[in-house]
Amino acid sequence: MGRARLKSLKESTFLSFLGVLKDWNLKKGIDWNYNAQEGCVHFSNGSSVYLKDLFLYPTDPEFDSLGSTEYTGAFMDEVSEITEKAKMIVMSRLRFKLDEYNLVPKLLMASNPAKNWAYKSFWRPWSEGKLEDYRMFIPALVGDNPFMSKYYVSNLHKLDKNSKERLLFGNWNYSDHQLCLIMIKY
Repeated sequence: MGRARLKSLKESTFLSFLGVLKDWNLKKGIDWNYNAQEGCVHFSNGSSVYLKDLFLYPTDPEFDSLGSTEYTGAFMDEVSEITEKAKMIVMSRLRFKLDEYNLVPKLLMASNPAKNWAYKSFWRPWSEGKLEDYRMFIPALVGDNPFMSKYYVSNLHKLDKNSKERLLFGNWNYSDHQLCLIMIKY
């Protein structure tokens, strides 16, 4: 499980993850344990979930910090904050026990609309009916979440135009600038 900054991951995505464990009635100390120093949740069945910082640090442009790691699958949250290089390196690490269990490596990514590599590689091809067969794009809006607070939705309605288009309406073609007359395709 990764995000651009480990601190942000622990303050958001990880808390949601812990909520899911609770909703599934998995008990800390029995079904799972969290090792904060290691940044890992270990489950009683032997599986583990590692928390990873995926920021592009100038001292590690090749993401050597992920070298020699092996994962079966991965989830990256807020990919609008993560470089395409980070995504590619994470995907290259998906190799743990795949043949042993006849698994296909999977990378799940979540993002709000952004004009970056996710737009170019996923949203635009999907919207044009040209997404590669090995990829999937699943659009989701705030209203699709039955647990979303009405206050959160109300606050989204109060945002500026571009932020509302992105975060409330899921519009990947929001304008970056109100004076923009054309949109340049990647």
